[in-house]
Amino acid sequence: MYLHISDFGMLCVSMTYHIQPHDTTPDPLYTALEACAYLRISRMTLYRMIRDGRITPVRVYERCIRFRPEDLQALTQHDPADR
Repeated sequence: MYLHISDFGMLCVSMTYHIQPHDTTPDPLYTALEACAYLRISRMTLYRMIRDGRITPVRVYERCIRFRPEDLQALTQHDPADR
């Protein structure tokens, strides 16, 4: 997924998949930026949600976290006022 500005000045989100050399399945994990765009929240809010335990990131390596699509979808199922 990547973000770009359209010709009309709107923020657009486009999906991309990272394919491993010997793997034919797309990478199902979202980066923090992609998760923020998906949930329509700020990065600070995302980190607050991690701290509060509302979402659990997947630690890829020491300083790299990702988010499962099903965890993000579960958050969108709740009332937007709860975010």
